Amino acid sequence: MNNIIYFGNDWFAENKTSSHHISERLARNNRILYIECPGLRAPKGTGRDVKKLFSKVFKSLRGPRKINDNLYIYTLFQLPFHKYAAVRWINTLLVLLSVNLLKFFLKLKNPILWFVVPHLYMVPDNIKSICKVYYCIDDYAGIPDVDINAVEEMDRQMTMKADIVFLASDTLYEQKKALNDNVHLSPHGVDFDHFNRVHQNDTIIPDDISAIKKPVIGCFGLIDERIDLELIRHMAEKKADWNFIFIGRLDVDQNPCEGLANVHFIGRRPYAELPNYAALFDVTLMPYKPEHRMNINCNPLKLREYLSTGLPVVSARIPQVEQYTDVIQIEDSPKGFINAIEKAINEDKSLHIKNRLDRVKECTWDARVEKVISLVQDSIEQSRQRKDSRFTQA
Repeated sequence: MNNIIYFGNDWFAENKTSSHHISERLARNNRILYIECPGLRAPKGTGRDVKKLFSKVFKSLRGPRKINDNLYIYTLFQLPFHKYAAVRWINTLLVLLSVNLLKFFLKLKNPILWFVVPHLYMVPDNIKSICKVYYCIDDYAGIPDVDINAVEEMDRQMTMKADIVFLASDTLYEQKKALNDNVHLSPHGVDFDHFNRVHQNDTIIPDDISAIKKPVIGCFGLIDERIDLELIRHMAEKKADWNFIFIGRLDVDQNPCEGLANVHFIGRRPYAELPNYAALFDVTLMPYKPEHRMNINCNPLKLREYLSTGLPVVSARIPQVEQYTDVIQIEDSPKGFINAIEKAINEDKSLHIKNRLDRVKECTWDARVEKVISLVQDSIEQSRQRKDSRFTQA
């Protein structure tokens, strides 16, 4: 059993991300201190951002919260204005003091430091550990509203300081390989059994969508500037008898679909209930903007989740979906999307469901974490052998 200090996003975040899936599985056989790190972007001053800021301060003052015998959660407080050198200096002091106190209090001797975010780049050089893991799941400088130059530098520093780097997307591989020799591709896994519940007889369609008429085209996840809502508007106007359902927080300044009776933004819903919502869908949708920096370098978790339902998937053309052309439809234009969705609505689903399920049923998070932790242990052993060799030669 290892001690792991895991730096991730909010434990109770709006979307269940790879950070949660991985840390949950690591906690089965390791002692984990999961540190909730602040976001990369500066707050906008909205009511939501102000509320989140006060919430983080309150949680930080509460100290570590025990979830079970192997898992503690702690909310780290940092000033959010990363582009200022003085703020980065203050944050360094705050982070190192907090982590060292927690490490001592929870008796986390010789921990593995596991980073899913780049802005804790000051930790690897200042906290003693047996291994430093950087699990890079996104092109973080492409996140909306961040300081691009500051985040690029944080990411570069973290990549160089890590003992081992994992990448969810191969589009980042050459860039990372130039900074670190020990880089591995680690595509997202999937909670297959959870989303495959769509096919169980006890799946109940929630009341808030039960009255929506078919055909239904569904999408879940954060709806922000990466999503092509102009495409949705075009399709909704052309196909008034289709209903589009979006499950997730709507975070755009201007919504071109506002007022359209057949486009439904129903907000966040618990992860546990997503299969019930998907049970109403006829087709699932990935309407990304292909030119957006994050979309170019992302490996969409929702693709594997959609395929685990067995439902048809229609996606915009982004690099990481190209390898799934045997089981999804990729389109480049509004007309192409409409034709592909129409074809999917009318398909004999019994001919295709098995192929979709077979494509992802072995790509579970359990299998992914087993592989990752094996590579981490190999890295620790190789480091130990190098130290032993240097000691013997001396």
